[in-house]
Amino acid sequence: MEENSKNQNQAGKKAVFFKRLTSTVILWTVVLIAIFAPSRTLSLAAFVLIALTLTIVGLYEFYNIIEKLGQTCYKSAGIIAGCILTIVGFLKNAFLQTEMNFEPEFVLFGIIVITILAIRLSEPIESNGLIRIATTIFGIIYVPFLFLFMQKIYFYPKISGQYFLLLFLILTKFSDSGAYIFGSLFGKHKMCPTISPNKTWEGFSGAIILPIFCGLILKLLAPVSLSPISYLQLTMLSIILGATAVIGDLVESVFKRESKIKDSGNLFPGVGGVLDVLDSLLFNAPIMYLFMRFAINL
Repeated sequence: MEENSKNQNQAGKKAVFFKRLTSTVILWTVVLIAIFAPSRTLSLAAFVLIALTLTIVGLYEFYNIIEKLGQTCYKSAGIIAGCILTIVGFLKNAFLQTEMNFEPEFVLFGIIVITILAIRLSEPIESNGLIRIATTIFGIIYVPFLFLFMQKIYFYPKISGQYFLLLFLILTKFSDSGAYIFGSLFGKHKMCPTISPNKTWEGFSGAIILPIFCGLILKLLAPVSLSPISYLQLTMLSIILGATAVIGDLVESVFKRESKIKDSGNLFPGVGGVLDVLDSLLFNAPIMYLFMRFAINL
């Protein structure tokens, strides 16, 4: 009886692993095509399409989490605002990066906040009105606003932005992979049992070690495109993003645990929803951008 249960458990783990592997391969294929498409027009079209898709689905999943917590939000207004913010950011970063001395997406975000407040004024007074405003605005900050920093990395002027975006994706997502591999093989000491029972300190070490290794390999493969960042800076960046990726993943785990769901969605078998894919990326994007601006002095 115990043997059958153990075999079924192992078979279930293998099935999840292969689903996760398949989803991961597909995701990386789509990302690489979007970043390194032979035609700039095709690359830009793929990039904005992916950005809009992730924004819409990511916001939809986030607002669903809010509703499962028994709270309310302006779901439609939030998703529409997120799409507008993503498009304006794309147009500015892709075509007007060196021609503007201000950030229109930040101005637009202020207008969005004012608009949501105005929507609230058009409705009857109720006890959860402030919560509705707060949850809607936080969703916009968490998904499309933080995603803007990935756009800024990709369209960063005077460097090979696509390689730096690829570096960012590798350091962040291979942190997730390193945590998963090291945690599965060596994990014994629980890291945050009340938030994410499967996370261990051994996994955390893998979340830092694997990005360092992968980042150095990418620099060896693309020395010219990544020449602005030294090996020492790359090692520092790998450690920082590896550690903060774990924090970003834990933040989303708090959201899911509070709403009593396992995954934010089921779009990617074995992985979960869009937020399950983006959690560490959204958390790390502004950190990567600030590192490029001030540590590397680009």
